[in-house]
Amino acid sequence: MSVRPDPDLVRPVVRALELAGYWGLVEMEFLQGRDGAMLIDVNPRFYGCMALPLACGVNLPAAWHAVALDREPPWPLPYRTGVVYRWRLADVLAAVRGSPERLRKRVHGPQAGAMWATDDPLPAPLMVGAELGTRVSRRLPGRFGASTPGRRRFRPKR
Repeated sequence: MSVRPDPDLVRPVVRALELAGYWGLVEMEFLQGRDGAMLIDVNPRFYGCMALPLACGVNLPAAWHAVALDREPPWPLPYRTGVVYRWRLADVLAAVRGSPERLRKRVHGPQAGAMWATDDPLPAPLMVGAELGTRVSRRLPGRFGASTPGRRRFRPKR
């Protein structure tokens, strides 16, 4: 969910990036812990939830493009807070694994997400079908499945 940036958090992060010599787009994810916000992920690239800042009025791809070309970046619109990013593929996979309530969960207010446009409905089922097909084929023995000689897979410990 989009939140108002905390200047006390932004300043040291910007300083650390400057000291590292970094310039350009970077997305950082924080979790709120007992001792305050903790940085859990840094993405110095276009990232999967890019639809969220766009829905909040900040066109990061256009800004990054302008900076890379040494041009003035576009002025952002007022930043919208409270916009929820829905990763629907994760919801579908959770439903397949036995948590169908993830698909039924309603989010009130503005939302953003990838590959789920009501005016272009075809990409969403194709993406979900491809992902489910990949996951099913990994479980099949033989030519397409996990037992293919020489094929290594990461399996998280349960």
